Amino acid sequence: MGRGTDYLWYIPNDTKAGHRGDVAVEGHDSLEALTAQPTGLQESGWTGALIGTG
Repeated sequence: MGRGTDYLWYIPNDTKAGHRGDVAVEGHDSLEALTAQPTGLQESGWTGALIGTG
């Protein structure tokens, strides 16, 4: 059988809060928030990240 599916998350390359149309809340760019997301994603089985360029 072939390899399983790999899941990647997207790391935005824009520093403006809410640039994807999402709601930006206070602390969205805190060290706690920036480490909690990838830690949770990794614990859920995601295997890597997509980093935007341009």
